[in-house]
Amino acid sequence: ARYFAVLHYGGIYADMDILPIRNVDPLLYTLDLPKNNNKQMLVAETYNLGLTNALFASTPNSTILHQFVREELPTHASPLRGFEVLLPHFAVLLSTGPT
Repeated sequence: ARYFAVLHYGGIYADMDILPIRNVDPLLYTLDLPKNNNKQMLVAETYNLGLTNALFASTPNSTILHQFVREELPTHASPLRGFEVLLPHFAVLLSTGPT
């Protein structure tokens, strides 16, 4: 649901355990500006793990987020290919990510 809400409305998504140490408004102001090559999305990186879905920001109807939702997200919907019944918690971890 996080992807669809941010895709539709735009803004910042952060997990409940993310605590900003300063105002996050400047992050939104940097999106979709000519001086920033009209970047439409910001994604956080977790040390040694890569990109994370715990914190990201996007403009409404971002092209890159729309492509992710349309093409990449369905490939993660059923990571255990039928074994979800046996390992439901592991299935959630694989489909949403550890961070």
